Amino acid sequence: SSTRHPPALLGASTVRWSLRPDSSSSMSCHRLSNVELREFVRDFRLRKDLTVGPSTAKIYYTARNYLAGKIPGELVFAVDRWPDFSAVMCAAGEGTYQYMQDIETYTFYWEDNEGLQKLLCDEKLVDWG
Repeated sequence: SSTRHPPALLGASTVRWSLRPDSSSSMSCHRLSNVELREFVRDFRLRKDLTVGPSTAKIYYTARNYLAGKIPGELVFAVDRWPDFSAVMCAAGEGTYQYMQDIETYTFYWEDNEGLQKLLCDEKLVDWG
């Protein structure tokens, strides 16, 4: 059984994070099905400049390679809302981490802090224990 650790966030010291869900984030995040993940990969590539930052390319290529069967094990992709997402999370599932030493347990892409906070506060997605 793999142990999950809280994600390390770039710039976390400059942003005030309140990890207690408020009334506006009471709806849970959306876990993408394989069909939705294919749609995400197609639309993300068209909508985003993959050279903007490392998390942009990492989310896109991880999703694309996972769909192509190049990453063994299970990955979970979730968004703060679908289809108009502002934050995306990829989490390595059981059995994945032992094969992929260079993939973090959690990888994030976000356009606004509220979307990221919604993903981080969803106890079904992020194991803070």
